[in-house]
Amino acid sequence: MQITFLPLSSLVCALLLPIRQKCVHAGIVLAVVVAGCAGTDARGLGSACEANEDCTSGVCFGTCATPCWSDCDCGAGNACAATGLSYGVCSPGVNTCVGRDAGTPQGDAGSSTSGGHCTGTATACSGITSATGCGEQLGCYSDSACTGTPRSCSSAGTSCTAVEGCRSDDRCSGSATSCYSYFGSASCESQDGCNYSGLYPNGVCGGSANSCSFYSAEYSCESQDGCSWSAGCAGTAAFCSTQTDYGNCVQQGCSWGAGPCTGMVQSCAGIAAQGECRDQLGCSWVCDDGTTSCLTPAGVCGDSACGGTEDCGSCPGDCGTCPPPSGWTCNDSAYNDGTSCDCGCGVVDPDCGGAGCGAEGCSASACERCSATGSTLGSCPHLYGACTTSADCAPDTPSCVNFTTGSMCSASCGPSAPCPPTGTPGTSSYCGIPYNIYWCYVSCTGGGTCPTGTTCYEQSDGSSVCL
Repeated sequence: MQITFLPLSSLVCALLLPIRQKCVHAGIVLAVVVAGCAGTDARGLGSACEANEDCTSGVCFGTCATPCWSDCDCGAGNACAATGLSYGVCSPGVNTCVGRDAGTPQGDAGSSTSGGHCTGTATACSGITSATGCGEQLGCYSDSACTGTPRSCSSAGTSCTAVEGCRSDDRCSGSATSCYSYFGSASCESQDGCNYSGLYPNGVCGGSANSCSFYSAEYSCESQDGCSWSAGCAGTAAFCSTQTDYGNCVQQGCSWGAGPCTGMVQSCAGIAAQGECRDQLGCSWVCDDGTTSCLTPAGVCGDSACGGTEDCGSCPGDCGTCPPPSGWTCNDSAYNDGTSCDCGCGVVDPDCGGAGCGAEGCSASACERCSATGSTLGSCPHLYGACTTSADCAPDTPSCVNFTTGSMCSASCGPSAPCPPTGTPGTSSYCGIPYNIYWCYVSCTGGGTCPTGTTCYEQSDGSSVCL
């Protein structure tokens, strides 16, 4: 495909028109006139525009134009001009699509070798309602989104400050007991604001007890007779649509899932592969000779189409990688990506070889990336791994113990405190006694894989240990 570039005037129009629109809204006249930018009444192809909504057809790029992905999307005498976006626009130029300038559309330059071309009208992204269908339609995408109705601040309880828009409203309320209700020195002076006088035969408690509203802490409030502390949460929770990650969305009481299907759908004429054409809703592949001789059978791995008995497991090249199972909360692309064992994402990652963990905030020796929030992946606290300080260690092995070969995360142990499992294939934990203190060790006898940063050492008795 030959790529041409838009004339400078069109690019200037695309930049100036939004600025002009903002200036007009502000009551300012922009005294700049660019040739070809005038006249915004007509909104057909070639008419000046300021936004896609201004065009009765096509997209706005200074003027209303036909979107394209290859020259085959444009008519004779027009080529697909690059815009810097995911699609181009048809602009005057040499069309390299086979047969196009001769007046016989036959698909793009590379498709004639297959003896056919893709035809039809691709279903628009906005017309696809399922997340799966959206992901399979070329040019369309569906971003994850937070939807629903947020929880009320009054129902947030101890999570009050974690809910965006809510604030703590704890307060001390009630009616402080009057000083004159006390008859002894100790009880009188334990009530803030009261004082005891022994000048009278039986003594007297006088003064003015501090009101309950005076206290801003639970302990001092509860210490004042007649007052009680109540936890509260006030404010208005932020809308679900303002939350941009899974953790905050769920904390807000909202639901995290696929958003609406958007994008600029790939046209049928711009698809060169027969399999991709068949998969594109609204498109079909036809043979140039009018027969069915060019059609390849569906379900053949490698034909760029997912059909027959093919699935993401048997033919990822045609069907794409398998989506993560229900319950996976981290980025979809991290699941079974073949590069790292990701933990804390709700489901155990197959990359961990069965040795990872799924619970939010968890850690196992096999983990290479961990999520403390259930969504964002980062570094992992070590379970039996090498360490510098205890901050490097997972909760199950919280102590950074200095052994003769270096420091590793471990835990004290004994008859009532067994060692936590290693989570690493071919290894097991046991309770040993160096320096008169029982610590957990990792046995690698038989060639097991040691935790991060540790090495398998053979001991005098023939057994091996990770240190």
